[in-house]
Amino acid sequence: MAEYLLSMAEAFKRFLPDVSDITARTMTFSGLDRFKAGVVEGDLVIDREGLVLSSEMVPAFDDAPLGALFITGSLHAPKATIAEPDIDWSPLLKIKGNVVAKNLCLGGSVSEIDGDVTVTGALVGYYNHGQMRIRGKTRAPLVLASDYEFIFEAAVERKYVASWDGRLNIPADYDRDHLDCILAPEVIDETNFIDDDVVLDRLSRGLPILRPEREIGPPRAAGRRR
Repeated sequence: MAEYLLSMAEAFKRFLPDVSDITARTMTFSGLDRFKAGVVEGDLVIDREGLVLSSEMVPAFDDAPLGALFITGSLHAPKATIAEPDIDWSPLLKIKGNVVAKNLCLGGSVSEIDGDVTVTGALVGYYNHGQMRIRGKTRAPLVLASDYEFIFEAAVERKYVASWDGRLNIPADYDRDHLDCILAPEVIDETNFIDDDVVLDRLSRGLPILRPEREIGPPRAAGRRR
């Protein structure tokens, strides 16, 4: 595995040549020249448990102002809760291979994964700045979109899909009016608004964000599971 930094322009030329406006895609705008793109050639393996921010997955890049992270292989972090550092802006992720994680929590980047995504806990997206496109198969017990856009281009194997004004191309089992039927009361308020900080904290500490199975009510959203 090789790790190195490139200019944003050179990295996009190599790995995302179809992107014509790098500043808009990464929301770096006039500050583009201040940022670097981190490149991992091959697979990235993370053995740590708990919370691992996407901006801190590669220790070699800790001191770099990352605008994007490109992984040419797969990301393997089966014990970690991988999370983007900010809902307003986070480094773009481009992963050519597969992703395996305990939880994957996405925020303010417009990113894509070309391979399969497998999480044993939850696939979570929050806030309207973010978008994740997954081209391979997705396997997740829970998909949770909180004002976030998921684009699934292949089959999605899941138990539950819950959405608070999420933008999804698969049907939601629980919409914003029925999130109290499935989500633990600790992660929502009296209006069913999802507290993403609490969600992330509980997932990173191995605590549930769903009600106990016996307390989960039947899906009452308009869409039906496939």
